[in-house]
Amino acid sequence: MLQTGLSVFALASPTAALALTPMMLIVSRGVQGLGAAFIATAALSLLRNAFAEGAERNRALGVRGALSGVAAVAGVTVGGLLTEGPGWPWIFYVNVPIGPGGALPAPFVAALVLLPFRKAPERNEPPTETPHGPGSGLAV
Repeated sequence: MLQTGLSVFALASPTAALALTPMMLIVSRGVQGLGAAFIATAALSLLRNAFAEGAERNRALGVRGALSGVAAVAGVTVGGLLTEGPGWPWIFYVNVPIGPGGALPAPFVAALVLLPFRKAPERNEPPTETPHGPGSGLAV
């Protein structure tokens, strides 16, 4: 999902930059929003699955929240500089290399960074979740 979100966001960026009409810009921004939604939910899911419940996970979510705040401030600042400098289309052009640059290595980064923190369940522990009969039947 993370790769999909990064790809969708990056692919919508040049269409926003090259928008000839307000409607084309609005639709492109909507597609970017869809990609961003994929990115946000996938990132939270990765953190939730990589860290055990408790202090470890709380710390990871706190770091994510802090980095999100820094990214929001940096995004507004860089966006303003780009708008005042080369022009507003460049706020979208900068996303084009960032998308593939993030999507291609994402699985490897997740494996190298997040998986070492994940703890394997003990062999003697019973499963924490049991299959839900009616739900499993509907899935088939």
